[in-house]
Amino acid sequence: MRIFFIPQAILAIERDDDRAFMSGLYKNLYAAMYKTAYQYLHHDDEINDVINDACVTLIGKISVLRRLEPYQQRAYVAAAVRNTALNLIRKRRAQAEYTAGTADGYGDRWASEEDVEACIVYAEQVEVMKQALRQLSDRDREVLTLKYLEGMKDAEISRKLGIGAGSVRPALMRARKRAYAVMNREDAV
Repeated sequence: MRIFFIPQAILAIERDDDRAFMSGLYKNLYAAMYKTAYQYLHHDDEINDVINDACVTLIGKISVLRRLEPYQQRAYVAAAVRNTALNLIRKRRAQAEYTAGTADGYGDRWASEEDVEACIVYAEQVEVMKQALRQLSDRDREVLTLKYLEGMKDAEISRKLGIGAGSVRPALMRARKRAYAVMNREDAV
């Protein structure tokens, strides 16, 4: 039996029902949160810091989280952890660049137009993918979420969905194919 240490930020929530909701969400999704953070950071202290920081962000989104289906909650929480981890990495990179600087002591810390445009294009692509996921069946959505948002291996997906190990890859292929078809249909509109 795993002993969970609920982050202080969750324990400090004033409303009992909100505290209970976030504690339950944390307990249910801790493994997925850890796995997501581990994809970017490999030290337990950093991973736990990222998870705690993501929880602080998520506390402000309790009303949103309550309205989501369980698979959507998993995706939302995984995205919060991923973004928190990436922000930590960016912050470190910026600090390293700042301390290294250039010969005159001032590094080039401004984003280029290409960087900004790439971010805008990426955000648009993410929105198209979100719209496509909403149109997929629950099964397709779940298999894609488990594989690509939670980073589960095929064997884990097999156990989670209660399907044979040999059925995971074909299920992923079908789900991806349907998602691409939905996205292409939307692009044509």
